[in-house]
Amino acid sequence: MQFQSVPVPNPTLEKLIAEPGPAALGPEVRSARLPIARLESLLAALFQETPVSQPSQALLRSAIFLWHDHLEASHSLSQEIQSRDGSCLHGIMHRREPDYGNAKYWFHLVGAHPCFPGVLDQIQTAPASPSITPFVRACRKASRWDPFAFVDACEEAADLSQDHPDVRALQELQEIEFRVLVNHFLTA
Repeated sequence: MQFQSVPVPNPTLEKLIAEPGPAALGPEVRSARLPIARLESLLAALFQETPVSQPSQALLRSAIFLWHDHLEASHSLSQEIQSRDGSCLHGIMHRREPDYGNAKYWFHLVGAHPCFPGVLDQIQTAPASPSITPFVRACRKASRWDPFAFVDACEEAADLSQDHPDVRALQELQEIEFRVLVNHFLTA
């Protein structure tokens, strides 16, 4: 399964997301992840070159830490962000932890996030591996991205190997979700 990558309109931020490859569905740490000190340096450069509000800076920092497998650092930030955006990051972090019930709690607080239609738009024409096709089809039929069903799909895939086609497909969906969310933070 190959989705067309959702572009991020900032080269520095795109570079931060492009490395170190797809994030795991769970808490696994990729060997090529960047350390927090390096991420902070790159984020400081990003915030100097791109005007981003203070609330969006906190969101982007939490998102980048999450993308680079620093779940606890992301969690510390996202739990302090009292907004739909912060709750969305908090839900994704708990989904990866994995604490699926807690992830659903945070997605319940999110409600209908303004990014969810964008996620759905990106997966509308995407092919899917056979076992996640019902999930993608259900999202299309309901005309909405369903973060609760995505949590369930990730939980069902938790015992599969990292190179299983379903895991790869769900990782691509997770990356779409992440990229749409980061684009939203850039313009919030």
